[in-house]
Amino acid sequence: MDNTVAKFSLWTYVKRNSGMYVILAILYFGRNLGQIGASIFEGNALTALTQHSLKGFIVDTGLNLLSWGCFLIFFFCSSRYSAVIIRAVDNSIRSSLDHIIGRQEYESFNNHTEADYVYWFNHIRRSNKLKYTTPIKYRNRALGLA
Repeated sequence: MDNTVAKFSLWTYVKRNSGMYVILAILYFGRNLGQIGASIFEGNALTALTQHSLKGFIVDTGLNLLSWGCFLIFFFCSSRYSAVIIRAVDNSIRSSLDHIIGRQEYESFNNHTEADYVYWFNHIRRSNKLKYTTPIKYRNRALGLA
């Protein structure tokens, strides 16, 4: 059991749910694009203000607010969708663990207590047996945040 469980890899579940990760990447891209657009329009609004162009200032301020609105929408969607992905990956791991336990012989099943099995099912992300890291931690590592 321990050898089989230790062979779990997060990349197996990333590949199974690759479409979900593509959607999440698009949401992150939209979120970053909204923030970049807001910064650009804020600079344009300040430039229009220093050039005494009230119309340009109002237009660029409106576009700035629109960009921040897009940022907030993409931020909300990406936050919610990342929770959906984590839940889907956790359920995939639970399903795989269930299949492994179901294929065990009686003797190997009884090598562990019921508490071990309950812990593995309920604490997947913190379980040392599975060596599982959440997608958010991988994203933060890739971005240099952790």
